[in-house]
Amino acid sequence: NLSVSAQLAPDRSKLRVLVVNNRSVPANTTVTIAGWRAAARANLTTLSAPTLDAANPPAIPDLISPKSRLVAWRDDGACSFPPFSVSTIVLDAA
Repeated sequence: NLSVSAQLAPDRSKLRVLVVNNRSVPANTTVTIAGWRAAARANLTTLSAPTLDAANPPAIPDLISPKSRLVAWRDDGACSFPPFSVSTIVLDAA
């Protein structure tokens, strides 16, 4: 199951979508945004781990850490979220 939350900036310039995938398999889904049009690119930050109880060992403190990247935002809202992950998508208005 996915848990999803969205917050629209008061001036409607940005939309932040938080997605939690607590399953052991990737989640392929569609994010539908009614009444607001997103730009073609989005900032995606994801924190994921191999298991729910994973931890960073002292020798590798950055093993499990957030990864950010610029991604293409599809008009159909198709997305994939890795297993055991928390992702934030920040979209600008078109």
